[in-house]
Amino acid sequence: MLPFSKLGLANSVAYQEHYSWQVTIELAKQKQFSTIQLYVNDTNIDENHLTIIKEATQLFNIHLHLPSAIASDAVKEFLDEFLAISQKEVILIQHQRYWFTVDEIKPILRNRNVLIAIENDLPKTKPIDFLNFLLKTRKDWSGLIPVLDISRFFVQKPIKENEQKIKKQLLEMLKTIIEYNWPFILHTIDHAYHQLERHAWQPLFEGQLPWSQIFKIMEPHLELLKCLMFEYENWDMVERSIENMRSLNFLKL
Repeated sequence: MLPFSKLGLANSVAYQEHYSWQVTIELAKQKQFSTIQLYVNDTNIDENHLTIIKEATQLFNIHLHLPSAIASDAVKEFLDEFLAISQKEVILIQHQRYWFTVDEIKPILRNRNVLIAIENDLPKTKPIDFLNFLLKTRKDWSGLIPVLDISRFFVQKPIKENEQKIKKQLLEMLKTIIEYNWPFILHTIDHAYHQLERHAWQPLFEGQLPWSQIFKIMEPHLELLKCLMFEYENWDMVERSIENMRSLNFLKL
């Protein structure tokens, strides 16, 4: 079963508080999460947020989701200053469509305890396409971590692809990643097929996405799972998801 220490909380949970880093951190403290994900953008690359994240790194493993434009001096300075003081491993996540921007911050990554991760988000990209992209990209980026945003494969799938075909490809991709012994991250929400709108989101295992099969495939290989990151936009969905995981014996009490 999955230990609670593998769960993470993204600052999307503070949607109603303008995605507040501080609100996310306080909630993560209360619920005893060990990992948080914070999205970096122009509204939070300031001294106040730098202080917040410096304090947070003493309590949590930090995942920073990078913005599309990471080449600006302000973003570089923020990342450079934070990475210089972080004593723990930091994971930097970038969307696939903006992957080219990671090259622009290579100089500040040298001799830092940083892992680079890439998340699927290209429209109409099938799981097999993302796997082929990973195989190609890892040749140049040793240690690259796949971030599997499960729901995106079903809402951005090719128009003529049916759900069962996408599901089969997704599970085969996960098996291949495990066979290659690659650490990976799961970004987690649940909903009916084709329905990513907020009103259609459901707690884990209550939608139509293949979470039960995903858990069964990865359970014998949990050492490879870096984090199962909840990206819900309220705590109720997270809490109900955790309850479902426990009731189905997927999460340790």
